[in-house]
Amino acid sequence: QLSHRALWKDYLKNKEKAADFDLVTMATIPQVRMTRRIVGEYALDESDAHKPFEDSMGMISDWRKRGPVFEVPLRCLYNRKVKNLAVAGRCMSATDKAWDITRVIPCCAVTGEAAGTAVALFPDLTKADINSLQETLRKNGVPLHENQL
Repeated sequence: QLSHRALWKDYLKNKEKAADFDLVTMATIPQVRMTRRIVGEYALDESDAHKPFEDSMGMISDWRKRGPVFEVPLRCLYNRKVKNLAVAGRCMSATDKAWDITRVIPCCAVTGEAAGTAVALFPDLTKADINSLQETLRKNGVPLHENQL
């Protein structure tokens, strides 16, 4: 309702400026970017740029600027309370500031492959053999650590 009200106000304001300005359609579903994310065993933060993690499952970058690279620890993809569930992309555990980094498709691809591989190999992620998981990801061409590029 709030988005429709804001759109209508914007339309009325612009209609006064230009007689040929028309509203063609309104969204029928809420336009939300941030819906939910898990509270994982670790929350990725902007301050984690260039920080190595022993349980890294892949690397992502900050699409908003050049330079920052983040290793994504497996701990961001699950919560100990639900042992056989892994999440990816914008649903992973991250602080508000880091969430914007995780919501884009390249991050979804990296974390999705990691999550899918992890649950395929280990039904209980709290007992996952990190070395075995990382070796499987490496064999699939996933770079895990910045210092190994």
